[in-house]
Amino acid sequence: GIVSSDSVKVAYVPVNSDGNINYSQVNVGGEYPFSNDANAWNNNGLTTDGKLLVINVDCTNAGNTVSLQGCKIDGKDPHNWNQVANSVIWNFYRETDGSYSSYTGTINYNGGLGTILAPNATVSCTASTNGSVIARTVAHPSCEIHHIKVTEYADTIERNVACGNEPV
Repeated sequence: GIVSSDSVKVAYVPVNSDGNINYSQVNVGGEYPFSNDANAWNNNGLTTDGKLLVINVDCTNAGNTVSLQGCKIDGKDPHNWNQVANSVIWNFYRETDGSYSSYTGTINYNGGLGTILAPNATVSCTASTNGSVIARTVAHPSCEIHHIKVTEYADTIERNVACGNEPV
């Protein structure tokens, strides 16, 4: 997969067969900061370190539904509008025999910061989402989506993040 660089920080977030995050296997720069603790995910979250943060959500072991609670980014609450959302991409994918593809199931997203990249999935936002949602189908029956573009990092994405046969 893509590794962190001077301008991009990568986090690996695996999803279990029950559709929930496997917190003990979340990898950020070779470290496993959450043990098996959902509270640490919710309370501490992730940092950008002033870079574009790409969160690769590995749905390989998930069934047809993934449930995800957004986390704090740079200490900012995932349910409140914040400009830090323009520096975060949540990339949902599956791996099959060394080949990577966009996740095709349903993502129940309970709010967060950043752009959701799931062009072949159905995304159901169940709490306020601060960023863009790129999906086959988007539903937000009881919440708002506050559109925030990843414009600040457009040049970084073009130069450093290739969309090939592996996660972004």
